Amino acid sequence: MVDTDIKSSIRYFLQFSYAPSLDELHTFLSKKQRKEESLTYVNKLVKKGILEQLDCGDNTIRYTLGGYSNHHKDLQTRIKNSLEKKKRVKRYIDLVSKLNCVRLIGLSGSVAMNNAGAGDDIDLFVITRAHRMFTARFWLVLIAFLYGQKRPKNRSEERRV
Repeated sequence: MVDTDIKSSIRYFLQFSYAPSLDELHTFLSKKQRKEESLTYVNKLVKKGILEQLDCGDNTIRYTLGGYSNHHKDLQTRIKNSLEKKKRVKRYIDLVSKLNCVRLIGLSGSVAMNNAGAGDDIDLFVITRAHRMFTARFWLVLIAFLYGQKRPKNRSEERRV
């Protein structure tokens, strides 16, 4: 049963060309168990050849279904892209997080999962103080434009963020 659950979780991640770590697999299992138990089951599946381990070069081992490792051949590049994008947007986030109308700025999407392609943008979500959404939006867009982080309208090339 746990074997099927692990394989189902990995199939879900494959839809996004993403290989999950043990922590991520453990988090998304439908039946909750200790992490050590998850590791035991994952290791059994690796020994049987049902799962493959991928070394990402970031001290993380990720897993995919056997025969699918070619789907993740650019995994190290995607991790590198993500880290560069995070570094590039950090100054902007540090500045706008100080705005009184902003309560939280979160990172989501492929960059948050360290799975960004070269052309992927950075997805942020913002929680504002009550009744300050449009004020926050005004300042966030203005600052992004001044920092060169927002592309002008109707421009199809890659965003700088």
